[in-house]
Amino acid sequence: MLSATARKEKERTNPRIVIAREDGREGKFFIYPLEKGVGHTIGSALRRVLLSQIPGAAITEARIEGVYHPLSTLPYIKEDVTLILLNLKEVAIRVKRPFSGALMMKLDVQGEGEVLAADIRPQHPEIEIANPEQHIATLTEPEARLNIDLKVEMGKGFRLANMRESKSQVGFLPLTAIFTPIRRVAYYVHNYYFKGWDAEEEMGQTYLGQLAIETSLQEKLELERVTLEIITNGAITPSEALLQAAGILSKYFQITSLVEQKIDQPVATVSPSSEPEDPVDLEKEALLDLSLEDLDLPSRAFNALRKEGITTLRELCKYSEKQLLELRNLGKKSLNQLKEILAEMGFSLADEEGRK
Repeated sequence: MLSATARKEKERTNPRIVIAREDGREGKFFIYPLEKGVGHTIGSALRRVLLSQIPGAAITEARIEGVYHPLSTLPYIKEDVTLILLNLKEVAIRVKRPFSGALMMKLDVQGEGEVLAADIRPQHPEIEIANPEQHIATLTEPEARLNIDLKVEMGKGFRLANMRESKSQVGFLPLTAIFTPIRRVAYYVHNYYFKGWDAEEEMGQTYLGQLAIETSLQEKLELERVTLEIITNGAITPSEALLQAAGILSKYFQITSLVEQKIDQPVATVSPSSEPEDPVDLEKEALLDLSLEDLDLPSRAFNALRKEGITTLRELCKYSEKQLLELRNLGKKSLNQLKEILAEMGFSLADEEGRK
């Protein structure tokens, strides 16, 4: 006879995100099993968020020594200023820690040879060059010199050079900034016959996470699988981009559910004797929506939770100790560290009988 767990999987299961291929800048993912008609909903939503909502950093201004106009040329340099600026626009910036305002980078090369993005020196620890092989210019003589000060800012999407809110400083040339680290996203939906996760794991699948909603397995021939292909500029990995997009979508739909809940509830009247809500409870409720990235979690525990699709403090508190210990690469030591951090914040894990 089938166990209760086996019977449940035979009838319903949570879709998972499978990493089919990933090499740093290009990734291919499968999301399945999904009920008929859901594939295009998920694929289209993820694609739109990936292309428009993932933040990144880009070079926004450049000050080239001896240059005051983009239609200039420099002695002993093969490229003109316009081409140098176009090459700088393709430099990918990896953000180690989000920042506001503008950060500076320096490029100062002298002598004959090729100038690459690897020659750029960031002046702040928050940023680093993600594609050091990017070509910038070619110096043709030993006495040639290229000296550039670069400004880096964070944003979403792109911003045209003439659409800046403030004027550039004297000597700085504005660039069209491509902030998004995503270069291409494509998705495909196919029918998929799901045999069960035991059969899938025999194929050596690597999982990025799973969806919270369950899929009915009654009509196996009607199930769908989404294939998602993501190409980045190297500033973030495709897996990181996909997790960020899923988190953004989750926040949008959380807001929608709250609005619907308010509509369904009767309008309450406040009497003079009514007491205001406890500010401590309000503060704890706000903390539950904190991203795990904002907490000082051990890297081993954070990576294990992220692969399971646990991204917020609220989601973590829904798991029991037994459920967390079943996660790959999360041991007793990491679990105790998580419990200590939660206790310091006034929270705890769910009881052993199930999620809260």
